[in-house]
Amino acid sequence: MSSNDPSLISGLDPAGLFALADDATIAASGEWQPPSLEEVAALFPAWKVLGLLGRGGMGAVYRFHQPDLDRDVAVKLLPIEASRNERQVERFRREARTLAKLRHPGIVALHEAGISPAGHFFFVMEFVDGCPLSEMITSGKVDVTKAIEIVRQVCDALAYAHAAGVVHRDIKPSNILIDQQGHANVADFGLARWEQSVPEGALHLSQTGMFMGTPAYTAPEQARDAAHADHRADLYSLGVLLYEMLTGELPRGVFQPPSTKSGSDARLDNVVQRALQERPEDRYQAAAELKQDVTSAQSKTAAPKRLSSVWLWISVAAMGLLVLAVSLELERNFATGQRLLSEISTRAPSRPLTPSGPSKDADGQTERATPSSIPKPEGASPSAESRQPPASAIPQPNPEPMKVAKASPATPAEPIPVPLKPSKPAAAPAVPPSPQPKVIKEPTAQAWSIEPVSPALHPPAELLQTPWKDAVLLYYGGAVLLEDSRTIATWREGLPGKMQQTTHTEPITTLSSTPDDVVFLDTSGGAFRISLDDPTKPVPVANEVRAIFTSGSSEWICGITKEGKAMLWRKGSSASPIVLPFTDISQLTITSDQNIYAVDGSKQLLHLTGPEGKTIQRNEHENISKIEPSRQSLIMLTEDRKIIVLGALSAATPALEQITDIFACEDFALAVDPTSRATLWGPSVQDSPQRFRLPQGKTHLRVSPRGLLVAW
Repeated sequence: MSSNDPSLISGLDPAGLFALADDATIAASGEWQPPSLEEVAALFPAWKVLGLLGRGGMGAVYRFHQPDLDRDVAVKLLPIEASRNERQVERFRREARTLAKLRHPGIVALHEAGISPAGHFFFVMEFVDGCPLSEMITSGKVDVTKAIEIVRQVCDALAYAHAAGVVHRDIKPSNILIDQQGHANVADFGLARWEQSVPEGALHLSQTGMFMGTPAYTAPEQARDAAHADHRADLYSLGVLLYEMLTGELPRGVFQPPSTKSGSDARLDNVVQRALQERPEDRYQAAAELKQDVTSAQSKTAAPKRLSSVWLWISVAAMGLLVLAVSLELERNFATGQRLLSEISTRAPSRPLTPSGPSKDADGQTERATPSSIPKPEGASPSAESRQPPASAIPQPNPEPMKVAKASPATPAEPIPVPLKPSKPAAAPAVPPSPQPKVIKEPTAQAWSIEPVSPALHPPAELLQTPWKDAVLLYYGGAVLLEDSRTIATWREGLPGKMQQTTHTEPITTLSSTPDDVVFLDTSGGAFRISLDDPTKPVPVANEVRAIFTSGSSEWICGITKEGKAMLWRKGSSASPIVLPFTDISQLTITSDQNIYAVDGSKQLLHLTGPEGKTIQRNEHENISKIEPSRQSLIMLTEDRKIIVLGALSAATPALEQITDIFACEDFALAVDPTSRATLWGPSVQDSPQRFRLPQGKTHLRVSPRGLLVAW
C-alpha cells in the first residue's frame, strides 16, 4: 500500500499504517530490485557467486564461495538508493557493529563488513546450510518436540544477546535459520538496539514513537515506541513464534490455547499465555525463565506417547476376547478332569492304602496314590458327593505326605490329568488415567528492568516461586527474607540462576543494605552484614541496635542503638563506630557523597556534612515520613504524600501528588501512587518522566541501583 493512500487519514486501515514502515525502507524511486547475479559477481570478483538467498526492504542476501578459505558465506547488500539515506546507512553499520560483538553458536557470525565498489554497504556473514524456520512451518515439518527444542535454542541465543545489552526486536520465523543438523541460528540484527551509552552526536536509530519490526510478531510497547522496547519485547515475539509452530497459525485477538488446536501439552498453553502478556512486567522477565518452562514441557513430551482413543479401545477389546478364550479353555479342561475323576473313582482299588502309609509293590516301591485317597474338600457340593464311591469303599486318608508310586506291571495305571480349577477371568489391564498437566504456579514475585540488564541480576526462577517476607536489591545481586523469618536467600551476578541460603539463629526483623552488601537486624538487637561473595557467613556489626537503614554509601552502615544514639559503622573495620550528634531521630541515611541526613521526632529534616561533621543544619522541610538516598541526591516523601528532592535529581522532578512510596537509584528515582501507577524520572531515563503500572496484586516493590525492579 502506498503511503499516499487517502484512506490512511481516517485511521481505519491499521495494516496500511504498518506498511508505512516498509515503504520507508524501499528507495524513493519505487520497488527496489536487487542486483543480478552477474552484477553482484562483478562487485566481488575474487569470490564465486552461487545464488540469491533472499531479499527484503533492507537489502538482499547472496551466497558466495570464497576459494582462498574454501568456505561458503552469505553476503548482504544494502540498496544504493537507500544508502543515500543517512539513517538507513547508520542502521546497516549498527547491524554490523552489533553482530561483530556477538559470538554465540546460536547467532549467525559476522566475518567482514565494508562498502562495495559500486557504493553498496555490505557485510559477509556465516553461511547457514539449511532453511528458514518459516519454510518448515509452511510445510508442516515442525512437531511439538521440534518446536520446543527450537525455542530452547533461541532462548540461549537471546539470553546471550540480552546479557550483552542487545535487543533483537525482529524475532520471526524468517530470521531463525535451521541448519542440516537441526540447530537454530538467530539472524538479521538489522533492527537490533545496542543498549550501551550512545556517543554524543551519534544518530538515534529508534526515534520515539517510530514503529520497527514485523507487526504480527511485535510486542505492543514496541509497536507504540520502538525506542523504549527492552529485551522483553523479544520474549513476546518468541511467544508468537511458539504458538505458530504449535498450531500453524498466528495468535490474533482472543486466540484458543495451542493444546485445543494441536493437542500439545497443556503446560505450553501457560508458556504462550505468559509470553504474550500485553504488559512487559507480566511476561517472562528473562529468556532463561521461558526456557525453563518449555524444558519442563519437553520432558513430558519426550515420554512414550499414549495410545490414541481408537487404538486404546481396540486394545481393550482384543484383551477381552483373549481373556474369554482362556476362560472357555479352562472350563473345558475342568469338565474333562471331572469326568475322568468320576470314572476312576468307581473302580475298586487294587491295593487300598492303609492308615499306616502307602503300600509297597513287588519291587518295594511306593505305590501311586489314587484320586480316591484325596480327602474331599470342605464345602463340596451334593453333586460332587453323588459321584463318589460308597463310604465303605473310600480308604481313610493318609496323615503322612503322599509319595509318587511306580505303577505295578499287573495293573498299569492310566495317566490321570490333573483337574484344573477354573480361574476367575483376569480383569483387563486398567488403563492409566491421562496425566493431568502440571499447572505452572503463579510466581510470588515478578522481576523486570527499566533498561535491559544482565539476566544474571534477576532473582533465580525458583526463588520467584517462593513466598517473600522482605527483600533488598544490590548493585550485583540481591537478597530475600523468606517466610520463616530466619532464612535469607541471595543471588549475585556471575552465578546466573544460582541461589545460596543462610539461616540465622534468631528471627530477623529488618533487611537493609548498602549498594554492595545486605544488612539485617534480629530480635535480639544484633546487626549483621552479609557479603554476596560468601553469604553463608554473616559478619556481626553491632549489638543492642534498635533500627538499621538503607545506606547510599558502600563504606558505611547506618543505625540507631537502643539508647537512641545515631551511629555509623564502617564496613569491614574493627574501629569503633562513629556516634553522630543527632538525638531523638526516627530515620537516618548517608548518600554516596558522604552527606548524612536524619529525620527527628518532629518530622524535620536534619543535615550533617560528612561523618566527622559537628554542625547540624536544620532544613526547612518538615513533615517528612521517608527519606531515600541516591547518588548526590536525597528523595523525601512528606506526610501529605508529596515529593521533595534535594541535589542533582531536583531539576528533573515532575509535579507529583498523592504518592504512597518512593525509591531511589544511582541516577533516577521512582514514585508510586495509590493506584499502583509508577513514575520514573532522572537524567538516565529517556523521555523522562516515564509512567507505568506495577504488576496486579503486588503490594511491595524494590529497586536496584542499576534499575532492576522486583514486586511481590
